[in-house]
Amino acid sequence: MVTASTLSGDREICLSAGTDDFIPKPVSLDELSAKLNHWIHDRPRSDDRTMGSVGSGAGPAVTRESVEQALEALRRDLGDAAASDAVMHTFVGQIPIWRRGAADGDADSTRLVGHTVKTAARILGLHRLAATAEEVELAEDESVAPGSVLVERLLRELEIAETTMATLNSEPPPTD
Repeated sequence: MVTASTLSGDREICLSAGTDDFIPKPVSLDELSAKLNHWIHDRPRSDDRTMGSVGSGAGPAVTRESVEQALEALRRDLGDAAASDAVMHTFVGQIPIWRRGAADGDADSTRLVGHTVKTAARILGLHRLAATAEEVELAEDESVAPGSVLVERLLRELEIAETTMATLNSEPPPTD
């Protein structure tokens, strides 16, 4: 997002709302070039990620290590430990709501949870969780019934993300 009038905290608000990046005006050509270079060359394309194919159940599961790696990348990308911690805190706060919705909801509600989790997980760089959530979002009714294998996998992965992020959020940020 390129925006004119920025206040303290605008960057964090925009990023937590789903923008991929943030450049305040006036834009310098060096800053714009660096951002474009980052997004064109440095970020993995969706086919480069180890997410498995949608609907296949393939791809590695969410692990503490994969969550830690994604959050370390978020901290580097934001360049601000307080901002990344605020984004993590917001995400962790939503997990119990998503877990209840996935565990107790009808097929449409569960797919909506899948869509929401997919989007939030991608913002944080939690690509494995996003892939599972996308499977839920696109699944047939019987595949997203409470207690189904796919819903149980999403619940386990949300629990791993929640526990890991809560632990990391309570630890001091790494120093360089």
